[in-house]
Amino acid sequence: MTGDLNDFLRAGAFLLRDKGQMALVYPAVRSADLIFALRQARIEPKRLRMVHSFQGAEASLLLVEGVKSGRAGVKILPPLVIYGEDKKFTDEAAAIIAGPRHESQVAKSKR
Repeated sequence: MTGDLNDFLRAGAFLLRDKGQMALVYPAVRSADLIFALRQARIEPKRLRMVHSFQGAEASLLLVEGVKSGRAGVKILPPLVIYGEDKKFTDEAAAIIAGPRHESQVAKSKR
């Protein structure tokens, strides 16, 4: 079975209720294609966040949250940087990878 971005978004729009949310990860170099296709599928981009491997590097991925039949208006979030200068995960990237359970356990251990 094959399909392209438009097929995927049409299927998502079919499955979503009005005001339902869809989250996507897409190559940053194709971000214009994604935003255009989202709007064609009646999914309004609401939050965008670029993902960079290192501070100062070009973005490699785009994180997008869209809302079916949502009003126009998008919030551009600060970039997510994965690695620090020491080539270890940044605190934010490490927390995301660890997941919510780990975050709550760390918070409890600091009390």
